[in-house]
Formats: sequence, C-alpha cells, structure tokens
Amino acid sequence: MEERGSIGRDGGQQQDGNGRAVAIADGDVIEMEAAAASTVASSGQQGDDAAGGVHVQGPRWKRFLAYVGPGFLISMAYLDPSNLQTDLQAGYSHRYELLWVLLFGFIFVLIIQSLAAKLGIVTGRHLAELCMSEYPKPVRYGLWFFAELGVIAATIPGVLGTALAYNMVLDLPFWAGVLICAATVILLLGLQSYGVRKLEFMIAVFMLIMASCFFIELSHVNPPMNELIEGLFIPRLKGHYAISDAVALISALVVPSLTLKSASVLFKNILGRSRSIFYGLALLASGQSCAVVTTYSGQYIMQGFSGMRVFIIYLFAPCLTMVPTLIICGIGGALRVRQLINIAAVILSFVLPFALVPLLKFSSCCSMIGPYKNSTWITRISWILSLVIIGINTYFFCTSFVSWLVYSDLPRFAKAIISTLVFPFMAAYIAAVIYLAFRKVSTNAVLPSSSVSCEIEVAEVPRQDNKDEVLALHC
Repeated sequence: MEERGSIGRDGGQQQDGNGRAVAIADGDVIEMEAAAASTVASSGQQGDDAAGGVHVQGPRWKRFLAYVGPGFLISMAYLDPSNLQTDLQAGYSHRYELLWVLLFGFIFVLIIQSLAAKLGIVTGRHLAELCMSEYPKPVRYGLWFFAELGVIAATIPGVLGTALAYNMVLDLPFWAGVLICAATVILLLGLQSYGVRKLEFMIAVFMLIMASCFFIELSHVNPPMNELIEGLFIPRLKGHYAISDAVALISALVVPSLTLKSASVLFKNILGRSRSIFYGLALLASGQSCAVVTTYSGQYIMQGFSGMRVFIIYLFAPCLTMVPTLIICGIGGALRVRQLINIAAVILSFVLPFALVPLLKFSSCCSMIGPYKNSTWITRISWILSLVIIGINTYFFCTSFVSWLVYSDLPRFAKAIISTLVFPFMAAYIAAVIYLAFRKVSTNAVLPSSSVSCEIEVAEVPRQDNKDEVLALHC
C-alpha cells in the first residue's frame, strides 16, 4: 500500500516502491500498488540525482533507461516464491490449460499499475501519504496497521524461499538460510545511502539470474507451442480441482499439494542433480529479491503514515518488517513452509481492500487529480475486477473457515467461542471496506504546473503541504 515515496535519496527526495508474485496473488496487487507509482516518479531521477526537481534529459534511449530500474522493482510482483509454489501446482495438475488465468491476472494487474502510476505522477505523493491526508486519525492508524501487516506477510515467502534455496544449493540448515537472508536484506538496503540506482541494479541482477535459469530449464522441457497457445487464449476448466487451482492462481488462498520443497525433489529426480541446481538458484534469486523489495516498500509506508525523518526510517522500518518475519519463520521451520506461505496469502487477501479501494477512489476522484481522473469505462472495469478478486478471497476464506469449524474435533464450547470472536470481526471487516468504498473523497491535491508526457522531461512534482495554498479543482 505504498505506491511511491518521498524518502530522501542522498539526503534529498526520492520515490520508489516494491512488488510481488508470478500469478497475481492478492499480495501482488498490494505490492504493485506500492511499486507502480515508482515507475514514473523515480524515473524522473537519473543516476544518483541530488534532491529537488530533477529532469531526465538526453536521447530517448537514455530517458527510457531511467524507467528500467523502477520497472524491475515492480516486476518482482510476479516472481516471488509463494506464487511460484502455486504455479507449480497448477502446471503439475493441468499442464498449460490454466495459462489463460495468468493472462487475465496480468491484464488486471496492468490496470492497477497504471492507476497507481498515474496517481503518483499527478499528485506527487504515494498512497500512504494520500491516505494520511484524507482519512481521520482512527482510519489512518487502521490503514497503517494493515499495510505493515501486509508487508510482513509479503516478506515471509521471500525469506522461506531463500532459506529453502540455500538448503538445496549449499546444503545449509534452514535456520542458517533464514539468518543469511535477513543479513543480505539489510546489506542490500544499505545501498540506498549510495543512491537507489545501486539497489535497482541488484534487483536487475536477480531478475537476470531467474530469467537465465528459467530458459535453461525451458530448453530441457521443450514445451509444445500449440498447447501453450491454446492454454493462453482458450479458457478451460477441466479435470479435478481445476476451479480451485484457478482461484489459487488469482488469490493464492488454496493450499497446493505440491510445495517448493517437494518440487526440488521432483526436479532432481526428473532432471538430475546438476539441472535441479538451476531451480535452486532461481528460487534463491526470487526469494532474496522478494524480501528486499517488500522490506524496501515498508520504508515508504512508515514514511507516509508517520512522517518520521529519513535516517530513522532507514534504521527502524527494516527492523519492523524483518524481526517479526524472522520469528515466524524460525518458529515455523522447514516443515511448515507450506502452512506459513498459505497463512501469509490469507493475510494478504485480507489487507488487499485497504490498499485497493483507496487507490480506486483517489484515481477516480475529480477533486483529487482533476482532469486526469479515470474514464468511466476504466473506473467500471477496475471496480468490477477488484470486486471479483475481493469476493473470491472472502468467499473461499469464509467457506473454508465454516467447513473447518463444522468438521473439526474441537468441543462445542470451543467452537462457540471461536464463532463469537470471528464472525463479529468479519462483520466489522466488511463494514470497514464498505466505509472506504462509499466515503466521499475530501482532499484536494495540487496538480503539476506542467503536463507530463513522453515527449518532454519528467520532473518530480514538488510537494505543497500548506492547505491554504491548495487549489480547488472543479470539473
């Protein structure tokens, strides 16, 4: 829930975000909302720019490269270990028949990314800052809590995947992989002090490793192109659990029977030890970069909601994300990786509306972004797709919970206590989502003094927090 920030780069102002997962899990949307606005605001800064209004000048290819770094951060939304696990299960059970679900999810995420990027360009602020200025104090604190919870849940799969990868490639104990992952995250985040471009470059290296391993494995498998094309463009739901696996690709709420750990054994048996190493390297790059990017995004959440000084955020925000993650992963251990990833997915599905609904409201509001607001058909499509995703998550969680409650071996009084606690919480949760959806936006944002297009330089929009200087826009 942190599209694009204003944490200082070299003591100045910078903006960037983060990302998550191969098939659009709910975490993807949250993380990509955080990251998507970075595509533009950060791209307006070249190299290790100084603070202030910075312009991207020079030939077109040079201006294009200014967008590549933030683009790598956003692309991590498709490649984290939790959705890798879900995708492996879908491919194992249905081969290429559910590729159309990934295509549908990709289109949905592109829409959300474009809305987040536009909101960041026009207002010069990321979503956390806009929520801070828009909602009353209790709502702000609630959104902050859910955002931090979402960042922790999004980081857990990255740490787990990294620990498993170290075990596969180097035979390190699981707990050692967890500690190495945490140390590496802190080290890589320290690159910010030398300019955010260094961090973007490291993420690009991880992406290159993943892509190389993928194509090496793809060359060995040599999939039939006709089945690939049919699976990509012809919607089908055949075979057992096709619907649940399709939902898992969208929401990541269904627990695979095929896990990251068992997949490594499968690759080793089929491809051999040498080629299974490529899977371990890809998982290592995926998990490590996921942990870095999600922790990085937590800085912008904290900055937006708290307004703390930059050096405090650099020190405190990573600890707020990594310490709970390490405790959870350490307690869970290697034997509970599947359960932990599924719990993280459930948490992400719950916090999704608290990022997605404000994004849709702000980007469709005339008083917020004036003539740049979403068109009617974009607004309708975005709301329909968002309601479908939120509805799927809520339905499967509720039905799964009720089924577990009915068929569990717990005594009746325990079931009654759990029901008394959970169902009022669900009612309050639904009421909170409805409140965000129907509350009228009251904040008037200052628009940039000059238009932004690919034909002119991209300048960072200066922030104006003095409400007396706010320009009222009427459409």
